[in-house]
Amino acid sequence: MLWLSLCASVFMQQDDVEKLKKRVQELESEVEKIQEERLKEKDQQKEQPSRLNILNPAITAFLNGAGRIDDRTVTVGEGAEITEIDDIFYLRGGELDFRAAADPYVDAVLIVAIEQEANRKFAVDLEEGFAVVKKLPFLDEMPLGMRLKMGRYRPALGLSNTLHMHDLPWTTRPQPVVEYLGAEAGSFFEAGASMDGGEFQFRLPSFESTSLDLNLGVVRSGDIVFTSGNKNEQPAFRGRLAFFAKMSEEADLTVGLSGYHERGRLDGGTAIADVLFRWRPTGEFRSLMLGGEFFYVDREFAESGVANHTTPFGYYLFAQYQFNWHLYAGLRYDHVESIKDEKEDTRVYAGTLSYYFSEYVRFRLGYERRESDVAAEDGLDSVFLEFNVVIGSHPPEPFWVIR
Repeated sequence: MLWLSLCASVFMQQDDVEKLKKRVQELESEVEKIQEERLKEKDQQKEQPSRLNILNPAITAFLNGAGRIDDRTVTVGEGAEITEIDDIFYLRGGELDFRAAADPYVDAVLIVAIEQEANRKFAVDLEEGFAVVKKLPFLDEMPLGMRLKMGRYRPALGLSNTLHMHDLPWTTRPQPVVEYLGAEAGSFFEAGASMDGGEFQFRLPSFESTSLDLNLGVVRSGDIVFTSGNKNEQPAFRGRLAFFAKMSEEADLTVGLSGYHERGRLDGGTAIADVLFRWRPTGEFRSLMLGGEFFYVDREFAESGVANHTTPFGYYLFAQYQFNWHLYAGLRYDHVESIKDEKEDTRVYAGTLSYYFSEYVRFRLGYERRESDVAAEDGLDSVFLEFNVVIGSHPPEPFWVIR
């Protein structure tokens, strides 16, 4: 009888163990379901802000101010519009930069500038406003990485024209950019060309560790200084071919060739070659940058009812060395022939010392000496003190900042 009792007790315990195992499995299954539901809730919470951000643009504000000390009176303008700008401080400009993906296929940019002019008054200007079609809904992939850019923008005419004043590695624009692409009041204020139109951007086949980019555009004529007399009579054409090569883990080279041409009552065009070499030791906050641009202009113009034709040439060369995370030192040399008379030369010797507090704040000390066939500019010495502040969403750094 005792043996039977023991056997019955063992079977009862085994049955209880099986029931317990089954219950544990049920609990584990319930726990897994709860965890899955919580993970889904977290994913939805993460996705919700990103979806909201798609509808809200990234907004950035820029402030740029600069003061100057000169060894003589410096004027800009002509006739009754002559203004003295020596020994004075200007809040040269503020910009509001809006960027967003309008939908999965199109990005949009709007940049509004509030600029202080030489007469100390402020003016509001639409600096850039364009859309970039990066994909078409009926194509899985765009041929040759094609993109379409439409609106008002600073085209890639050489290396530096796309940069806004607050992104320059110098306090002043290089003299060839001022003389050939246009300026509002000389090199101390905003210069370069903004144009209305559109362009196709392509990424052409290339070798390993290289890239080859081509931009071809049609823009409104008369938006560049040497053909301003054409008054938008017919379209103008422009383009840029840029070759990039990664020479090593520490060095790269970019070579570009740009062109612009328009016909009308006054034909005009320019060819621009640019080069940029960058070196940075791996893992260090040091860098070296060497570059330059070379401009050739073929221009027809009328003066006092007499037809004229000039072919001026100009260039600038620059070097910049980064000592550490904060400190950059640079040198620049400009040589330019006058757009009205190629026998009239101006040379600029410039040096800069830029200090980065952070990506959002930087200060710059600059010096320039001018030697020119224009008596008012010959022997002019100037010292500049500049500050730049970035407020809000941080945009991409310009090409000369290496982090």
